[in-house]
Amino acid sequence: MSAVSSYRLRPLLHFSLLLTLSSSPLFVSTSWAETSGKRAYEVPAGSLSAALTRFAGQAGVNLSVDPALVNGRNSSGLSGEFAVEEGFARLLQGSGLQLVPVGEQAYTLIPAPDSASAGLQLAPTSIVGDSGSTDGQEYAGGQVARKGSQGMLGSRDFMETPFSMTTYTKDA
Repeated sequence: MSAVSSYRLRPLLHFSLLLTLSSSPLFVSTSWAETSGKRAYEVPAGSLSAALTRFAGQAGVNLSVDPALVNGRNSSGLSGEFAVEEGFARLLQGSGLQLVPVGEQAYTLIPAPDSASAGLQLAPTSIVGDSGSTDGQEYAGGQVARKGSQGMLGSRDFMETPFSMTTYTKDA
């Protein structure tokens, strides 16, 4: 009797396996196909504005451009497989413009710095150091907290004491 029931279940097993395997490609993420980051692009030579617009549309990215920057400039076009930033770099080659990312899948154009007059410019920095003083921190009223003997804890800064204390200091 068990042999008869296994023959009846076999078509059901085949059907469920077929259904499972046929639906599995639906669960593959779309980014799996684009792991390399390169896609094929075909952008004809012509005005830089038209070439950038066409490339951004094919790449599926947002590009904000000041029309005055690209007016009167030409591009040699693009043909082949490129990453997005690599494709923009090829289109902008020799134009004096530079691509700047402003978000995820969003870019803008700025004038490229002149390599002859441009130096390395660092972001503003702030350097804060310790004066090396062992007097402690100054408090309101011009008073200075100094180290003092605190019983079993020894000589410690008042700010490092693990319990509440009332202390009196003299003017510095």
